Amino acid sequence: MPINCPYCAAVNTDENAAHCIQCGKPLPAAPPVPTMMPIDGPGGTNVQAEQLRKKAGQAFGALLAVAIIQAIAGTILGFVLGGQPMVFAMLYGIAVFFFVLALWARKSPLPAAVVGLVVYVALSLFDIMAAPEAVGRGIILRIIIIVLLAKAVQAGSQYNRLKGPSGTMRQQF
Repeated sequence: MPINCPYCAAVNTDENAAHCIQCGKPLPAAPPVPTMMPIDGPGGTNVQAEQLRKKAGQAFGALLAVAIIQAIAGTILGFVLGGQPMVFAMLYGIAVFFFVLALWARKSPLPAAVVGLVVYVALSLFDIMAAPEAVGRGIILRIIIIVLLAKAVQAGSQYNRLKGPSGTMRQQF
């Protein structure tokens, strides 16, 4: 869309130009065009819905990965600790808990991710307090899980920003 210079009336065909090609004076900025419209509003697109699904999917994927890692590590740790049924029940219970959080993240990614991060850090601190001599045990796996959960919180936060304060899509300019 060409822009007419308000100073010399020259036609500037580059719609992204900041200055007139004839006189060099600043061109008026084009009115902002919304990149997103309300999903349910007239003329709305599915771009917003896709962005929301993507962010919820990122949080879901991170929490699901933690559930899977917990199940695998729980199996290995359960056998290392003597295969006691109570140990398996506790470790698999944590894996199931994270699986439920992953399902919750489909609808509410930020609260699910925050709960997952807080619970995991609390469980890790409890484990370290229970066996201080084993503080280095599984430290790399713990760091990986905390990073995954932090990414889930970040995706949940971005989801909420896209959703807007009222819970409906907001327009971005």
